[in-house]
Amino acid sequence: MHKRFLAPALVVGLAGTLLAGSLHSSLEQQIVGMKDQDWVKVLIVLKDQVDTQSLDWELHYKKAPLAERHRVVVERLQALAAETQPALLETLAQAEKQGQISDVTPHWLLNSIVLKTRVYHLSALAELDQVDIIEPNLVPELIEPVAQRDTGTREIGLAPGIDAIEAERVWYELGIWGNGALVANLDTGVDGDHPALASRWRGLSAPAAQCWKDVLGGGTTFPVDNGGHGTHVMGTITGQAPNDSIGVCPGAQWIACNAIDQGVSSGFDTDVLTAYEWFTDPDGFPETIEDVPDVIQNSWGVTTSMGYSACDSRWWNAIDNCEAAGVCVTWSAGNEGPSSQTLRSPGNRATTEYNCFSVGSTSYSSPYYVSDFSSRGPAPDACGTYSIKPEVMAPGSNIYSSYPGGGYTTMDGTSMAGPHVAGVVGLMRSANPNLDVITIKQILMDTASDLGTPGDDNTYGHGIVNAYEAVLSAMSGYGTVIGSVRDADTNAPLSGVYVEHSEGIPYATTGEFGDFSFMLPAGEHEFSFSRLGYLPQTVEIAVGNDSTTTIAITLQLAPSGVLHGYALDAYGEAMPGAAVKALDTPFDPVEADANGYYEMALPVGTPWLVVAEGPVSEVIQSPAGPDEYGYFAYGPEDTKTAMAIVNMVEEGLALNLQSHNRAAYDWTTIDPAAAGPGEALPFTLRNQTLQMDLPFEFVYYGEVFDRISICTNGWVALGETSETTRVGHGFGDPSEGPSAMIAPFWEDLTCEVEESGHISTWYDESGGRFIIEYNNIRQYLPVTAFETFQVILYDPTEHASITGDGSILMQHQTVSNTTYAAIGIESPLGTDGLTWYVGNPTLEPETNPLPASGDCVLFTTGLLESPISLHAVSDLRITQTARGQFILNWTAVPAAARYHVQRCDSQGTWTNVATVTEPSWTSAITEGVWQFRVIAAN
Repeated sequence: MHKRFLAPALVVGLAGTLLAGSLHSSLEQQIVGMKDQDWVKVLIVLKDQVDTQSLDWELHYKKAPLAERHRVVVERLQALAAETQPALLETLAQAEKQGQISDVTPHWLLNSIVLKTRVYHLSALAELDQVDIIEPNLVPELIEPVAQRDTGTREIGLAPGIDAIEAERVWYELGIWGNGALVANLDTGVDGDHPALASRWRGLSAPAAQCWKDVLGGGTTFPVDNGGHGTHVMGTITGQAPNDSIGVCPGAQWIACNAIDQGVSSGFDTDVLTAYEWFTDPDGFPETIEDVPDVIQNSWGVTTSMGYSACDSRWWNAIDNCEAAGVCVTWSAGNEGPSSQTLRSPGNRATTEYNCFSVGSTSYSSPYYVSDFSSRGPAPDACGTYSIKPEVMAPGSNIYSSYPGGGYTTMDGTSMAGPHVAGVVGLMRSANPNLDVITIKQILMDTASDLGTPGDDNTYGHGIVNAYEAVLSAMSGYGTVIGSVRDADTNAPLSGVYVEHSEGIPYATTGEFGDFSFMLPAGEHEFSFSRLGYLPQTVEIAVGNDSTTTIAITLQLAPSGVLHGYALDAYGEAMPGAAVKALDTPFDPVEADANGYYEMALPVGTPWLVVAEGPVSEVIQSPAGPDEYGYFAYGPEDTKTAMAIVNMVEEGLALNLQSHNRAAYDWTTIDPAAAGPGEALPFTLRNQTLQMDLPFEFVYYGEVFDRISICTNGWVALGETSETTRVGHGFGDPSEGPSAMIAPFWEDLTCEVEESGHISTWYDESGGRFIIEYNNIRQYLPVTAFETFQVILYDPTEHASITGDGSILMQHQTVSNTTYAAIGIESPLGTDGLTWYVGNPTLEPETNPLPASGDCVLFTTGLLESPISLHAVSDLRITQTARGQFILNWTAVPAAARYHVQRCDSQGTWTNVATVTEPSWTSAITEGVWQFRVIAAN
């Protein structure tokens, strides 16, 4: 049955008929029997919400390109949050100071705030003008497979479910494998090392923080799956390994979040909302869309048996907003069949013809009978007027797919059906990158192969999804562009060329042989072709309906200059064999010679971040990080990583790349009781936090701070907070500790006992640093443990970094007990951070060594020091002696510490032959004609 596009006549509010400023009925039930002083975690939904349903249809009728759609929706959502939340957050901050609430976390995808509150304070929160409704934690659960049969590792060729939905025809007849698409799942995680998935994790070519979201506090920066379910799901969406074609969309890249990798917990609400917010804009820039997934598969929900209403509406707005921004969200219907009205919420939503788009399960072979376990419709009346459910079907019984550890297994469940449809969405977006979500869903329903009762019904929906027909429909009115890009001088194919539409839409990146292809609506189009190191080119392309246009592009090398110098470690010693590279470019690194000398050509007119790294075999310990923002953590042995920003000129530049990121332990006691220059702070209690002005503005995660809060429990926080949390280990987790936290030794410490020393501060103006010292502070338990450590903030105007952010040194003079200590930093929003050490014995410890007396760690985005100057001497003289030698002499250069003698071979390559400290060098005469130069270095 064909469904027409219908714009909604009205917008359904998140709270339905509930009154503004009220408590959700489920929350009222939850607090029955609780004490007034008990803590409860809630979601505060503000009255002001973006009308994204109307905005979605407006953009649909306009046929807005996906890039424009994403930018408009995300900016609209973020602007509303920025406009309406500050006053409420200020009110909440006062309540937090009074101990009534804690852990305040704002969100923009749904204009809302998550926090913990005392039960007695709920009524006061509900009465605030900005508040619409206060909701309890949503505690959904994974739709567990009905059955699982281990198969180990074996090769089956084409999985039967792929054949059932005709995905193979899309690959071989239409030539569409999913290239250019990005798929995702919100599940138990994904095994990023699995051979069917590893090569296409987007994190191999983009920042890991944009490609894997660990919301469970594990601190992982690489995809993992502790449950197994998510790896199986992702395998069906996009998995492919030799002789195992298990994925519908094998050419796509993937990203994932592990928010469903937990049992029932009080933190689930924040995790899911955080996950959806991340999926909507992983890189934090609304103008970009290459990071945004085309589809998210969901295999979780709630049921009445879990104590929820038959149609729980609390997530509707968040889902709508994500989809309006361009992300198609698919849902597994649930495994509560064969009775009617058994779909899980929110998959049973029926307020429009398209939300939420649920998938039931069939057998994988014809005639595709519905699986007994597959949940059936209709949706309850409270879920909306479009009650026929599910929308479509896909194979979900006995589905073979990937499993953590490199193996494979078969599973039964609608969780196995949903990813087939998610894979088809990936193929459709690969064929037509600008299809909006409304159109995608309409096509899926229109092209499904009808099953059961003729027409749309509550067992089979519109029927089993047909990938071939869906992609064909997506391609209607389009033409194909096929081309190649080559070097204008050498005719060599150029990979990694960025192909962008004049409207700002990224369409392709050339492959290994410089090739690219994509589909476009018929008409005239303007495209730009660009790659680092080459001059960009713009071309007009005329695309015909259902025809193929072939083009050949050549790019000219941009003017370049030669960067040369020496790679040096933090001690000024040469790093022979060091890899010198320009980050985030396709240029191959160059290797420093035996004397640490390097030369590399770089295009002019662009600032380059150049890094020199010593050979891996010599690097004792690699820096930790970076986090999402770009902070690294360097230990005492991190001496062999050097960075510099280079603005290349055609004449070339001489630059020594010397590591200045070493965490150098340099203790100066500042406690006035020990004759130090500092001032002791008036701490008198076990748990106490004081606030004070900073002597300079400190830039931290891009924000400027002039105040700092200092807590007795071994941490400080930029800005003002009265929080006094004693222990915790969640850096990058807003639910643990204050935001903007800097923790040199987060522990339960006390200043109230007489034997404890002082917490002191001192501004070392000449050194451009502010020191906070905990001198001989006793742990609450054990009473025999005393700790002495410092945290030093460097003035970013005097200790410049690559990003302009301040750098932080933590150093430990005396360490006696690290059992529950934690060392790390956290961003002002509390969602990003970097862990150096975690001592909780119930958790996996970090790989960094235990902090010990005399240790230190430097947190920085990359310190920049004045580079060592290099220049050739101008008065080089040669003298031949009677003993078969020659002497090079030159005038001493003021401030030069050493001179590098270099010789040029017949190929024009300069090689360092000696380094001397005096303006003279002697060598035996050898046959031939030789050219020498001498480079002075300060």
